[in-house]
Amino acid sequence: MSASSPSPTRSAAAHAAWLAQVREEPIDPERPTIDPHHHLWTDAEGRVPYLLADLWADIEDMARCPNVMAKLGGLAMPDNGYGWNQREQPPGSDELVQAQALWVHHVIECFGPERCMFESNFPVDRRSLPYGVYWNAMKKIAARYTPVQQQALFHDTAARVYRL
Repeated sequence: MSASSPSPTRSAAAHAAWLAQVREEPIDPERPTIDPHHHLWTDAEGRVPYLLADLWADIEDMARCPNVMAKLGGLAMPDNGYGWNQREQPPGSDELVQAQALWVHHVIECFGPERCMFESNFPVDRRSLPYGVYWNAMKKIAARYTPVQQQALFHDTAARVYRL
């Protein structure tokens, strides 16, 4: 492995400096772009190499691009490390809210509700929880927003971006 390539043993600060060596302007900044769901996957040892601080920084960076919309979902998959797929009983909506509300609210704060849309990642997330549990959790998370903002999160942003 060369000195300039990523290393699993590189510190977070060193890795951030390594990534910062290359910055490019968007090629087509007017084209609507959808930032899909993010993952906090685990490696073979059960560690989460994509740290929350890295995720926050990446989200904040993408939110600076006004043409980028964010999809909210996809964090219930088994490879995100919650272990829900290995339990005797799947999680309920309150547990999902506890696990994911901080992330969802951060994305909405960065992008604004008019650039965010809830999504389901089914059937993949079905390995960890029932479909209705997921949507109940997203409704609980969205409860802090105004009715107009909720309409954007659950419908209007997707309808506008996908031209439905």
